[in-house]
Amino acid sequence: MIPLIYLHGVPLETDRLTEDALRLFASRDLPHLFEQIELAQPHLVVLNAVNAPTELPAIRQRLADCYPDQEAAEPMTEIVVLVEHEEAEAARHWTEAGASEVWLLSDWPEQLLDYAAQPIQEEAPAASKVHRIAVASAHPNSGSTHTSLLLAMYLQEVCHARVAIWECGVQGLGTYRHMLYTLGGEQTLSMQYKLHGLTIIDSVVDDQTIEILQQEFDYIIYDMGTLQCAPHEYLFFRAEVPIFLCEGASWKLPKGIQILNSFASKRRIERVQLLIPYANQEIMNMVKHLEPGRMSYAMPMHREVFEIQPESSKVIEALLAPLGPILKASSLSNS
Repeated sequence: MIPLIYLHGVPLETDRLTEDALRLFASRDLPHLFEQIELAQPHLVVLNAVNAPTELPAIRQRLADCYPDQEAAEPMTEIVVLVEHEEAEAARHWTEAGASEVWLLSDWPEQLLDYAAQPIQEEAPAASKVHRIAVASAHPNSGSTHTSLLLAMYLQEVCHARVAIWECGVQGLGTYRHMLYTLGGEQTLSMQYKLHGLTIIDSVVDDQTIEILQQEFDYIIYDMGTLQCAPHEYLFFRAEVPIFLCEGASWKLPKGIQILNSFASKRRIERVQLLIPYANQEIMNMVKHLEPGRMSYAMPMHREVFEIQPESSKVIEALLAPLGPILKASSLSNS
């Protein structure tokens, strides 16, 4: 297992460290580090001794708050303090204050690589590969959140899979929090929370952190909102199932397809499937004329997103068909 390491107040020595040996991130400030600790418990936090007198106790307290069941004698997260000079008294001082180890500033990258070479004991078996589904739209308020919820509920209720939605688009930020409050009066400041049994990952989580978090799930759905405004548009084209929503009005449809084709230089654009909410046969014929050969579907009206409807399920099964045996295996193994 590749260790997850956060540097705080330490320059990132990229020329001396290899990316394939480490999952290495630099925190912007202490609040940012606390966010990362809450989302994904790192194996190692590396601090500069200059700031350690105040920050070391704060980090230890944050770890204790986030992971109260962790044994103090064998913490999952180790803290390393970097010092300028090798002195026994300084090493003793920092270890008594709660540091696991004390390294020299002059050779800490080499120490880090040595650390990465050591086997890490895992509490649970490694998770199976997560499958990525991306939902984006041509225009704002065109149903990317609605569609993401329909897909997630199908995967959770029909396939009994572990599924999460990451709200990663610009439009609609806070939509899921608003829904959480509207449905049950619940409010949360957590960056990962439950909505009708589904795991929602907040938009403040960046694309690097999501790579870590999504390993806990069988499927993750990227709710990207409007594609041309999405801050992580590259993830749409990397997804195993990219779904692009166009509005079904005859005067808007050509513009939506034109927007999709503006990304023609992207690799794998041919895998993008078109989804037209509430489209009639005339509109679907128009889609086939404008985009011959591209898989396209009409989503029937489905107001209650947390309920399974047979008509919608047929469309969802077709959209997820690129997952093929993977989806069927998930359904069978959990039934």
